[in-house]
Amino acid sequence: MYDALVIGGGPVGSYIARGLSSKGHTVGVLEKSPEGKKKICCTGIISKHCYQSYLADKDLILKKGRSAKVYSPSGTLLGLNHKEDQAYIIDRISLDSAMAADAGDAGVEYLHNCTARNLEITKDHVRLDYQKGSQLRTSEAKTVIIACGFNSGLFKKTGISKPKNYTIGAQIEVHHRDVEEIEIYTGKHIAPGFFGWLVPLDNKKALVGLMSKYTPNKYLKGFLYLLKEKGKIDVNGDTPAYRGITLQPPKRTYGERFIVVGDAAGQVKPLTGGGIYFGLVCADIAVNNIDNALKEGDLRSVKLAAYEKEWKIKLNKELRICRLAHGIYSRLNNRQLDRIFDISKDSGIVDEIITSNELEFDFHSRIIRKAIAFPTIAKLLSRGIAQ
Repeated sequence: MYDALVIGGGPVGSYIARGLSSKGHTVGVLEKSPEGKKKICCTGIISKHCYQSYLADKDLILKKGRSAKVYSPSGTLLGLNHKEDQAYIIDRISLDSAMAADAGDAGVEYLHNCTARNLEITKDHVRLDYQKGSQLRTSEAKTVIIACGFNSGLFKKTGISKPKNYTIGAQIEVHHRDVEEIEIYTGKHIAPGFFGWLVPLDNKKALVGLMSKYTPNKYLKGFLYLLKEKGKIDVNGDTPAYRGITLQPPKRTYGERFIVVGDAAGQVKPLTGGGIYFGLVCADIAVNNIDNALKEGDLRSVKLAAYEKEWKIKLNKELRICRLAHGIYSRLNNRQLDRIFDISKDSGIVDEIITSNELEFDFHSRIIRKAIAFPTIAKLLSRGIAQ
């Protein structure tokens, strides 16, 4: 029997597994993908702070970024330029492998190509049934950490409801034509309520993607056609990757002998869908709380509630403000979005925000409050909300 069983071998799951193993606990990780063959829907854009805090010992950086081009629905360009690097584009597939290797070195056992089928929580242990090929197998542990992302079928076994506020990311690797900066495209015709992206990885490859709650494949096809018509990309025949993204945490992220972490817990930036940094922040909290609970032999729900209390102190206000901002953005039509771009260019709002000490890649709430403090922006947004 393991001390802890982690379901999901992404960065968050592997980080938790390594942390618990390094504290002397026996840990297993259940991962549905075959070893080294995971298809990932993620740009790999993280903040400089995130990289330095969690990944500084790894060689993962493909490109550094201090600027981006943002296009309005009608094509107006808003350039975002900073004096210093604000973000790193990392090799997202290698990230998973590197985090898993670290965990393996710490003594974690990985069960690859295994799909969770049933989770049973008893008074003194948890029992997980999983499928590996044609065989149904079982593992037991004192506690389980659910870190397997969106729409886990295990939620019904824990009493946690599936997310209602979500979107779906769709992304494909392409060949670009001399694209040097990250490009963001807005508009209802691109990705209703969200945006599309073109992210160069090197002098040849790039990622094209978007988020949409409905028919993301249709919008991705339209977006690819648009970029190809603009002469920015050549589609290379690859197949898209898709990922469900929870935009709001469930009412509860803990229970008897289990906790939920990362994307599965809605620890994701509502405006961008990014979950690496918030997930790792919460993973630190998870490791400390599970370690204490295991050492004390107390894995009751009332004990594990401390995990949720702690991560919400750090992130709940930020998530709430950004969800409100996303709700407002989702209700704006293309004409209103174009107007915001025009106001931003003419008034110097962007330059003021870019040079502000409040600019922070991982936390958007301060910038949101600063932007809506401008009377012309506030007036336009109020009209959008009223519609």
